[in-house]
Amino acid sequence: MTGYMARLLTVLGEPSMRYRDAVAWSRLERDLRVSLPAEYKEIVDGYAPVEINGHLLLMHPATRRWNLAEKVRGTSEAWSQVEWDEGEPETGPGASCSQA
Repeated sequence: MTGYMARLLTVLGEPSMRYRDAVAWSRLERDLRVSLPAEYKEIVDGYAPVEINGHLLLMHPATRRWNLAEKVRGTSEAWSQVEWDEGEPETGPGASCSQA
């Protein structure tokens, strides 16, 4: 664990684990077709949903408010509606967004 992460967890205190839900994580990972890091899921289970200092937003797939699964689906849908020109770089949408 990085020094920053250790300091952050110290500030946050003991995790509540109030939304720990293995089924919600499994459903999200199945939908995404990817396995999320165990450490990430543990931190989110412990503290989400929370926004920290306007810089870190932890969303959880089992909550109504700030639902991670809904956010991922909405973002994916938004990106799927973009009409990419054939001349777009192959590096993905991030490169296109940073061009002036």
